[in-house]
Amino acid sequence: MRATLKIENRTKYRTEDLRAFVVRAREQVFGDERRPLMVKFVPARRYASGHATVNGSRSLVRVPPNVDRFVLAQIIVHELAHNAGARGERWMRRSKQFGFRHPEWRESVAWADGMLLELKPAAPKLTPAEKLERLLTRAEVMRKHWSTRAKRANTALRSWTQRVHRIERRMAALKAAEVGGAQ
Repeated sequence: MRATLKIENRTKYRTEDLRAFVVRAREQVFGDERRPLMVKFVPARRYASGHATVNGSRSLVRVPPNVDRFVLAQIIVHELAHNAGARGERWMRRSKQFGFRHPEWRESVAWADGMLLELKPAAPKLTPAEKLERLLTRAEVMRKHWSTRAKRANTALRSWTQRVHRIERRMAALKAAEVGGAQ
């Protein structure tokens, strides 16, 4: 079975670059063992941090603007270590391999020095005509959607109106039979 590596990127950095960091960190933590992993990158305001399931497959990494490559690599390694089963946060933070409190922690992620971490290319700025074209397309799609819903609503309304009339006729016939039978 081939392991899968899913990356969800909501940051301003290129997904390919973040994937390369995860692949390298996975090699450091798991060695040759391939395990399905899902790593989600989200923007952070100030500090890089993360969260992962112990003995699981999901990790979340918060990436601030202008993040240091070494810090990003160490956060990813730390979270993947949780996925591998590492628990005790105290010893992990003091360890050279998984934490930041050891004076030589950067040596364990020296591989991050040569890795790319580039910003995504800026989206092209739309002209006013292109913006209006997008708005028109969206409006046409929504008009069609609500037109279909209106047709369905009218059909349902007609059906329920007919049902009410049938029930009212049956009730009138029943009352007429009761009045005729009482005399």
